[in-house]
Amino acid sequence: MKFKSLKYTTLFFIWSCLLIGCSVDDGRSEVSFNYELNKIVEVEIPETMRYESEYDLHIDYEKSTTCQEFSGFNFELGDNENERIISVVSHTIDRNNTCEKFKSPRIENRDFTFSVKRDDFYILKFYQGMDSLNQPIYLTKKVEIK
Repeated sequence: MKFKSLKYTTLFFIWSCLLIGCSVDDGRSEVSFNYELNKIVEVEIPETMRYESEYDLHIDYEKSTTCQEFSGFNFELGDNENERIISVVSHTIDRNNTCEKFKSPRIENRDFTFSVKRDDFYILKFYQGMDSLNQPIYLTKKVEIK
């Protein structure tokens, strides 16, 4: 009976040491993680689109650091029913402040699939940053639907 108790106590002690020794936080690592919107610099879209069709919109955007990675697009309704706002979203994971800022932003590109659900027109607004009053700036394109 004492042998079983000693065996379980020993196993518990070894297991506890393993758990404590395998900590992923060594106390020295600093990791920051955040999402941000990237400035869209150019968009290739047709002047007209067909109702109930899909189009790949070619979007060029700025990447400002070595740690920035594309996460996806943010797509939302604008102030009126014809308006759509499109933004590029990136995430940054910086371990121990190792990210480097580019001297001038790098241009990356992605395609955004746009589904035409209206039969009149769209006003597409592409996020380009913030102005001095902290208001968003947009590259605006009007597209007629045929």
